[in-house]
This record gives sequence, C-alpha cells and structure tokens, in this order.
Amino acid sequence: MIKSIFLLTATALAISAIAPIRSSAANPATPLATLTLAIPDETSATDKCRPLGTDDLKSNATVVLDRSFLDHFDVGARPDSRWMRSYFRPHSVEAAHTHSADEQVVYVDEEFSGAGRSPLGLNPFAVTDGVLTIRAFRTPAELKQVLYSRPYVSGMLTSKNFFAQTYGYFEIAAKLPVGSAVWPAFWLVPRDKPSPPELDVFEVVGKEPQNVYQTTHWAYPNGHASCRNAVADLSSRFHLYGALWTSKYIIYLIDRKPVGITITPPHMNDPMYIIVNLGVGGAWPGPVDAATPAQSEMQIEWISAYVIRR
Repeated sequence: MIKSIFLLTATALAISAIAPIRSSAANPATPLATLTLAIPDETSATDKCRPLGTDDLKSNATVVLDRSFLDHFDVGARPDSRWMRSYFRPHSVEAAHTHSADEQVVYVDEEFSGAGRSPLGLNPFAVTDGVLTIRAFRTPAELKQVLYSRPYVSGMLTSKNFFAQTYGYFEIAAKLPVGSAVWPAFWLVPRDKPSPPELDVFEVVGKEPQNVYQTTHWAYPNGHASCRNAVADLSSRFHLYGALWTSKYIIYLIDRKPVGITITPPHMNDPMYIIVNLGVGGAWPGPVDAATPAQSEMQIEWISAYVIRR
C-alpha cells in the first residue's frame, strides 16, 4: 500500500462501464477454473508503467492460467480461517492492527481488545448472498482510549498464513467506496522478507473518486511505476481488478482488459501473499475531516489467484 503521494508515470485511460458481475455474461459469478487472457507484446515493458490500449493487443498473444486460490465468500457469515485479520507484526499489538503512524484507522474484528483486556465486539465484516462487505466507521467515543485514539475502525484480510504464490494472476471483484480520506486497496507483499517489493493491484483515494491506481514498488518512497485509470462507476458497480505478474513483466488489468505494463523488478521473485483492506486517512488520501463519511463500505464478490500454465 503506497506510503506517500507520488508522481504519475502514465496518463489516465478511461474504462467503460460493464454490467454488474452477477449478471454479466463476460464476467461469470464464479471465476473460471481455467482463464485465458489477451496480453500485449512483453517487449513493450519498461521501468515506467506504460498505458495500454486496443492497438497493443494486435499480436493476438494470450496466456493460459489455472486457478490456485478462490474465496467466493459463499459459506458462513464472516471470512473463514484462510484469512488473518491483522498484519503480521508480533512485536506489537498496535502495529499489527495499524498500517502507519499517519493512517487514522485501527483494523479490528469482534475478538480484538485493543489496549484493553476484553474483546470489544467491533465487527467490520459481513457476508450476505455471497458478497463480503468490509465496513469502516467512526470509533465509538467510549473506546477511543483503548483504540490508540484513532478516529476510525475498519477491517483487513491477509492470506499470509494460508496462501502465497510466486508469479501468476491475482484478481478481485469489488465495488469500492469513495469519500474524503477513504482508501481501499488490494495488494501483494513478500511472505518471507520485508517489503518492498510490493505489488498494488488497485488503490483508490476517495478524493479522486473515479481514479484507480495500480503500482509496482521496488523501493520506498520513490522507487515505483504507477498507472492511473478512470473508472467512472467504481462505487456503484462491481469491476474486476487484476495483475498478471511474471518473471519479466507485470500487466495491470481492469475488467480483464490490459491497461498498463511495466518490467518486473529484479528482486520481485519470491512468494507474495494477498492483503485487502479499507483504509481511512493518511499522507496520500489526506486526513480525516468533516467530509469523511461516518461509514463506508467495500463490497467483494471474490478474490482469486491463478498460476501460469507452462
């Protein structure tokens, strides 16, 4: 997840609206076990994120993918045991449930006790009709002291203890919130070493309600390649956000259409795991203010990963 504001390395592209995922023939309600994607010529990749359009797909090149992970959120009323609900930072409870000093949210579940001794019963997760909702909302005034004085609570999921993969295609079907200081994200970091590298499949900052950022990081804070694309209805319809990661290049996709390509950094070659979170406040999205929604929701229909068929 991007730690600070950065300069764009690509121009914005417009993404046309698609039908909601559940009713779209092009985007079936269950991700396919085998998926074929149209891809551009890999030699077009540089250390910048180069925007892609229809002309880049004239070579008719494709990649065949076999599914390696799927959570369709169709069992139970909460995310299952494949997911941790905090960062893996065993040295500090506060650090495990917060992203950085400037982000203004605590990641909780109903068992989290914060700085206290008893579970607080705050649940940001709900699963209804196969859709996971992650909710960010104002910290109850009476709990602020035990929640590190942060003004919002929210939810996050990480697959660190269950699933990680080197190379492949990673995808989420999601409807995203917007609003001042709101910061939803879907990203990958290494399982066995510190980040960077980092691969941001998508990030949205609420002050730019139509823009999706997709970024490869190789050094903090300034070593990155980023594409920005306009998705006019990202908060009203489900869209597919994906990244195809190979040993040579990374292709970013929206609704399975390639929209950007960059080279893979030399040290991005170890297993990476999934993080999905709904952040609030920070150096990039800006601080919480009077315009920040009292409650915001990110809805997720599925999270999936694929290996590249050899």
